[in-house]
Amino acid sequence: GEEGVIYPGTCRNGLPAGKQANSYRARVEQTIINFADLVQGNISQNLASDIGDFIIRRGDGYFAYQLAVVVDDAAQGITQVVRGSDLLGSTPRQIHLQQLLGIPTPAYLHIPIVQDSLGRKLSKSEGAAAIDPANPLGCWGQALEILGQQPPPEVDSLTELRDWAVAHWKPANIPHVRELPSPN
Repeated sequence: GEEGVIYPGTCRNGLPAGKQANSYRARVEQTIINFADLVQGNISQNLASDIGDFIIRRGDGYFAYQLAVVVDDAAQGITQVVRGSDLLGSTPRQIHLQQLLGIPTPAYLHIPIVQDSLGRKLSKSEGAAAIDPANPLGCWGQALEILGQQPPPEVDSLTELRDWAVAHWKPANIPHVRELPSPN
């Protein structure tokens, strides 16, 4: 559901007389979507009981993220998706749409997101500070540590850090999310 509330199916069997559609939803039944995330492991979600019918075209006429990303990825021939674990909970909806549209499902890998001391995602949309241009090496080293990698402290250039990361990358060290994020 949107905003963490499972859609109650108000207009599932048709609109009441005189009412116009505000948005369009993908109808789901007791559909269980399973997939193996390359870091987070096996994920399973029952779309009906965990999400409910979900919006694919918003009331303002724009297509919702779930449908847009599925069509966009397919049009570009995307076979691997790497993104933040805050989007892990929406992946089963995308897989459902891929199945309905006959579109191949890419491999998914969800990495942990960086949060502030209050648990808010550090992102441009949340007003987080950009990487300090005076200390990019420190920022990139911290990012690698958050991803479970252990760069050596004696690295003294971005090129050297990149080369180290490529040579020593260990996906098994990337932290796991303990629970599926909420459906909003």
